Amino acid sequence: METGTDYRVSPRQTSGSVEIRRGDNLEKKLPSDVLYLLPDFADALVKTTDGNVLSGKINLFIPNHTLRIIAENGDTLEAVGTEMISTINAGDITVHHVENFFLPELAESNGAILSEIHRLTIEYEPLAQEDTTDSERSDKRILYLALNNNDLWKFDVDVPTVDNRSPEDEVFIMTYSLTTEYVLAKDGKIYPADRLSSFLKVFPKDKAAVRALATNFRTNFTNRESLIGLFEYCSEL
Repeated sequence: METGTDYRVSPRQTSGSVEIRRGDNLEKKLPSDVLYLLPDFADALVKTTDGNVLSGKINLFIPNHTLRIIAENGDTLEAVGTEMISTINAGDITVHHVENFFLPELAESNGAILSEIHRLTIEYEPLAQEDTTDSERSDKRILYLALNNNDLWKFDVDVPTVDNRSPEDEVFIMTYSLTTEYVLAKDGKIYPADRLSSFLKVFPKDKAAVRALATNFRTNFTNRESLIGLFEYCSEL
């Protein structure tokens, strides 16, 4: 049983707010530690499903769960053909590609993986002026950045203005929040790790023992260290 290297930015800024205007590039407004999984782009070996091995500087882009690479000219690009990727090794960090998600390895045993998926949620609302009444304020809007669509990065949505300013000058407050979902993966399938039933699917050999381990060690299915501990014990069955 192997436990993965802690790749996380420490401490990672998981929430905050910034001011934006229509036409702004959201990627330039948000801090890098909510946009990227790794602290920096890293030299990596990318293994494909047909046995090829590629190399380059990579990072994992959290909002739409894609792979970013540094091109020869220094530009940052979204990798294409990622459906052919099997695993990525960047130093001591191993990332598995399962169901179109890039899953950093927290622990691994005989093809079973404990990992986590980060999700970025953005809310925005017009910045009201002092003389703006409550009835003129727009309700808060929620923009989920979980789709592989680069157009989302240009803030150009159709929302009402809150006063007589032109749309181009209107200022919005964008609040972002990064959440973490722990998952298990095996045989090309992803299971939520926040429930015992998923561990029973991934470790079906001795379900009674898995249940006993979860009970005896009072597993907290929302806690990273607790999940790693249960995974390690299950791996020894």
